[in-house]
Amino acid sequence: KEVALDMIKSTQEMAALTGLAPGLIMTELAENADLFASHLGQSEQHLIAAVAQAKKLGIEFSDLNEFGDGLLDITERINKEQMLSAMLGKEVNLQTAAMLHAQGDEVAFMKEMSNQLQGMAGLTAQQKRLFTTELGMATATTMKLAGLQSGMAQKSAQVPGSNPYEQARYKQGEK
Repeated sequence: KEVALDMIKSTQEMAALTGLAPGLIMTELAENADLFASHLGQSEQHLIAAVAQAKKLGIEFSDLNEFGDGLLDITERINKEQMLSAMLGKEVNLQTAAMLHAQGDEVAFMKEMSNQLQGMAGLTAQQKRLFTTELGMATATTMKLAGLQSGMAQKSAQVPGSNPYEQARYKQGEK
């Protein structure tokens, strides 16, 4: 009961921080119940923040999670890195993104993926489709994720408590 109440409170606070309706975040969490259950007791606040960030960008969180799980296959990840590096004309390194995803820091995972996807805007439409096919994500999802760095999500979801002042406010239930 206490875990559920804490989750509701965290969701309401994250909704207030991002300007999203709490029900939208709760619906996404409910649709990904197994994923959420795997984070209980460890990083549920990070998961709630990541779900809020994905919703803010208009991305399905389950798609990002599935992509992140795929990065844990080292051979597949290296193949993707080589192909994407050749297409972008810069080194793409997905190792940090894979590590962040494995640690359950989904917000940092999205930011790292956004960093790695910079340069996509310079590709032609055909190159973008080929790039996203190689990446294994929908073109629209990839473009939205790449836009995270350029300000598409103006209010970024963050886990409260990044500094002592925020942590004190979060514990007191302030917004």
